[in-house]
Amino acid sequence: MSPSFLKRMSPRIASEAQGLVNYWRDKMAIVRQRGGTCFDVLLDLQMCTMDAITQIAFADQHSGIEETHEIIRDTEPEIDKYGGTTYPSIKGSVLHQAFNHHFNVLEGAFGVPGPFAKLYWQIAKVKPTFRRHDKVLQDSIKTRIEQARLRAANVDKTGGSDAADCILDMIVEKDIKEGGQQYTERELMDEMITYVFGGYDTTASGLAFGVKFLMNNPRVQLKLREELISYLSEPENRALTYDEVATGEKTPYLESVVNEILRCAFIAGSVGREAKEDITIGDRVIPKGTDILFLTGISGMRATKSWAASKSPQGSLKMAKGVWDDEGATEFIPERWLVDGPDGQKVFSSTAGYSIPFGLGPKSCFGQKLAQLELKIVLATLNLAFYFDKVPEELNGNGAIEVVTMKPQQCYVNLVEWEDYSRTS
Repeated sequence: MSPSFLKRMSPRIASEAQGLVNYWRDKMAIVRQRGGTCFDVLLDLQMCTMDAITQIAFADQHSGIEETHEIIRDTEPEIDKYGGTTYPSIKGSVLHQAFNHHFNVLEGAFGVPGPFAKLYWQIAKVKPTFRRHDKVLQDSIKTRIEQARLRAANVDKTGGSDAADCILDMIVEKDIKEGGQQYTERELMDEMITYVFGGYDTTASGLAFGVKFLMNNPRVQLKLREELISYLSEPENRALTYDEVATGEKTPYLESVVNEILRCAFIAGSVGREAKEDITIGDRVIPKGTDILFLTGISGMRATKSWAASKSPQGSLKMAKGVWDDEGATEFIPERWLVDGPDGQKVFSSTAGYSIPFGLGPKSCFGQKLAQLELKIVLATLNLAFYFDKVPEELNGNGAIEVVTMKPQQCYVNLVEWEDYSRTS
């Protein structure tokens, strides 16, 4: 994705971030009125990222967050003995439910032994619930493809994908310029479903881990807020822009926080590839057709100075990146990404150490720049709006669920307005 396209998409992300802030502000007040201390946010974050990704993928204007915001006051919550509040009857938009159901089935298939995964999927596909949700997806995306093809037919043929209003427009316009419909409707549908699957759940998981890391590290919250207020022009209560957060030039600590979240969270802990030819590494031969699994998450924790020394006792190991100090390599410390700049100030360095959450090379994640932009805009907007106070220890466990992606088992927030925090701190 080109920087110009991301820049045009950033207001949509910023708008969803502001919508989430408004929703959480009201939701926290309602939860306290009803005797709760905190509320679960995983579904909220999934709705936020679903809204953003469907706007970017399809130019869709529907907002699940706004829809839920309208009904939250009249919805009965469940409050446990620790004050943890959930809303089991809120499921998200119809489209979100359809995608979520498919994702849950996919996770179920991943959870059974290899030979039975395909059978699990085939059985799930004939169930009425799956078929109902699948029809929602098929009809919804089919309509959007038809609309995109109509838009593309009216686009000046000398224009490029930089003029496209969404990902689907980019694909369809390129398709037409290359001599007609190279993609069948089925292929386009599969492409867009895969894009949304890959974009909303992983980013929501990153935000969920980010919220937990910020809550458990008050020092990081305060330092991040100080940077945002110092470096940006009156950033509170307004939409952040692409130019402010895209590179980390103005906000190196925000860049460091996001990279540290991705390093520590193991959201997509591995990347699979198939060997297209026989490969020899040292004295090992990897035959053509072998499925290779790269444990991307482990590299961010294990690539330490002692590890590098053990691989190269004479110090001859050449690396494109630095390595982490042994002490604290498994801890959440955003400062590890900051190095001394030419003028003596700390600057962000992507090569400070190892972390490859999106993979490497030409086959790395297509949406990585978009995911990073979304994480930065949403987390910065939340940080400017709220202090994430502690929640009861019983609701702040470190457990995680890993199937297709990694997500925290518990993700509760206790939001405090910064004005109130200043009066009590």
